[in-house]
Amino acid sequence: MRVYYMTSTEVALKHILPEQRLKVSRFKDLNDPFELGCHDAGDRRARQRTQAFIQTTNEKLGLICFSDNWKSPVMWAHYANKHEGVCIGFDIHENYLGYVQYTSSRLGFSMSAKLKNSIQFIDEMLYHKAQEWSYENELRAVVLLDGPKHPISHIPFGTAIQMREIVLGARCVCSPLEMAEFVLPQQTSVTITKARPAFKTFEMTVNKKFKPVTIAASRDCRRLHGQQSRAPRFLLRTPQEGEC
Repeated sequence: MRVYYMTSTEVALKHILPEQRLKVSRFKDLNDPFELGCHDAGDRRARQRTQAFIQTTNEKLGLICFSDNWKSPVMWAHYANKHEGVCIGFDIHENYLGYVQYTSSRLGFSMSAKLKNSIQFIDEMLYHKAQEWSYENELRAVVLLDGPKHPISHIPFGTAIQMREIVLGARCVCSPLEMAEFVLPQQTSVTITKARPAFKTFEMTVNKKFKPVTIAASRDCRRLHGQQSRAPRFLLRTPQEGEC
């Protein structure tokens, strides 16, 4: 499944592209103060149980946030340095991803001792946010932080997370040809384009004044940039009842 990750040009050039990996975020560091708090916590006992779960989740799980498209000018403004940054497209297996569900009101609190109900409760906390965030069209890859030797802080590129495209912001100073110099060989091809505001809608679209650049795949790319193949630490997820 193709998903998109927005960032500044500086972060892309200094970290993501040369290091060939994405940073794992912590729930407590996200910009939504209601993160993991989608349930009605008016009841004191519910509030205590919710806070206990949030604390445990922050210790055990991290996440990488994506969107299902790069068309939103608001997303470029908020997450790609006011259109001066870039958007990187990745192919990730859909079982590693979960769509965020947006709600206009807090969900009912009903964490029971039954395993099925507990799993549903946890899933709701991980993948629900307020309706005001719906413009993000967010998908999440939840990451298990307890690595074999050290806590997981990044997920390397590989067969499970393949970089496939780079879209340069409308105000990005780089051209596709200039950006291509910073892209190391991958297991799959990578296409670089540049965005512009659409003429008829409030969306971003491809700027055809800039010729796309496609970097061919390289079979021995791992030897070329020193990465070793490692299994991802993503939390496997299947859609819950009622989700699309």
